[in-house]
Amino acid sequence: MTAEKRYRYFVESFPYFVDRFPQHIIASYLGITKDTLSRVLKKARIKT
Repeated sequence: MTAEKRYRYFVESFPYFVDRFPQHIIASYLGITKDTLSRVLKKARIKT
């Protein structure tokens, strides 16, 4: 599963965790680096 899909699944499953935990904790939970998570978030902002 790609990092983007992992993050999307995480947000859909636990939307209240996104604002409660820092990005590096979420990245660790997803098994990706905080830099990769940052790129995924940036990409998502551009799409919307």
